Amino acid sequence: MWKELTFDNLHNHLYDFTKIENGVIDVSGYDFVEPVGIAILKAIKQEIKNIEIKSDPNSRFYSYLKILNETTYDENKTYIPLEVVESGNVDISRDRLVKKIMNDFKDLESDDREDLKRYLDYMVGEILNNAIQHSLSPIGAIVTAQYFPTQRKLQIVVVDRGVGFLHNIQKRYQVNTEQDAILKALEKGVSSPPTKMYSNAIDNAGYG
Repeated sequence: MWKELTFDNLHNHLYDFTKIENGVIDVSGYDFVEPVGIAILKAIKQEIKNIEIKSDPNSRFYSYLKILNETTYDENKTYIPLEVVESGNVDISRDRLVKKIMNDFKDLESDDREDLKRYLDYMVGEILNNAIQHSLSPIGAIVTAQYFPTQRKLQIVVVDRGVGFLHNIQKRYQVNTEQDAILKALEKGVSSPPTKMYSNAIDNAGYG
């Protein structure tokens, strides 16, 4: 029986997408996988180059995997291909993600659109910078996005291979679980120390 991985059921299938046996991650039992699952596979393969991803050529997942691995960005398409984000291209990836989100808010008044864009520039930039500066990820971050028109849903994915939220927040604050670490990071002025500084206007802006 075919399986599907979505953001909502990710925790039930994460083992399949991270288990490596004899140099292979076997996800051939999946017919459809949302971008979050594909980004996880990309992140693993980015770090461990000789890993093979085994999928069924007859599945929707097989063709979708090829689509998201395209190297050319086209703003007119409903998706943003998988990108490896490092310190030098954070702004490019941020702008692409924000533009994709803003497409859903064309009916807003111009002042409201400007306010929303400023907020999104900040929020998305913070997420990307945190993945690069704080996570100690050896690959930077993997970014992708997909708009599902029939569901009116936009999925934006940022994946890294770092040490995890809890590990970093525990350097400065008394927290015991990943959930507590996330809640703590949402407090204004809370941040874990970056290992390297980059010249970007939103560095250490202070929300997680």
